[in-house]
Amino acid sequence: MDEIINIINGRITTETGDIKCTKKINGLAEPVLLLDSQQQSFPAIVSADGECDANLFDDKFKIGIYHKMNKITYVETGVKGYGDRKSIQQVADMSLISYGYRTAISPYKLAEKIRRAIAGTKHNGKEVCSVIDANFNRVQVFAGEFGGIEFFLQPHIFLFRINYKITTALPECINNQRI
Repeated sequence: MDEIINIINGRITTETGDIKCTKKINGLAEPVLLLDSQQQSFPAIVSADGECDANLFDDKFKIGIYHKMNKITYVETGVKGYGDRKSIQQVADMSLISYGYRTAISPYKLAEKIRRAIAGTKHNGKEVCSVIDANFNRVQVFAGEFGGIEFFLQPHIFLFRINYKITTALPECINNQRI
């Protein structure tokens, strides 16, 4: 999964190369509960040793991007013919969240650049990503990312989510699975 997200991030970096501002393009984030509260959470990249790199708005970067895995489903597929075999298709429902300053770029223009980068992503020679939809409702996206925290974004800051799928095939034999 990290390999595919790194490919997507590389494509986003290329697609947004004409934007003359600082960007923070992160990997896979997950919700982290605040220490003093069981009700509030924020998105962060969590390292193997438990250190958190929070994906929060700051003046250091004009644009921020990170990914979130919502769920993975597994679908058994059959290949008919000589030597019939089955394989498992793994489908990861993902979200890419972007935030930034409208003075840096229009959120709609940035979303289109990101959509193109995601849609063309290949892994092992096969296209593995498909874009589902985009949500530009800042209040809804904020509520989904910052649990229990009151909405506070100023109008000059944008926030949107692009939902996409990563589909990969895994062989049925456990010994041959690439993880």
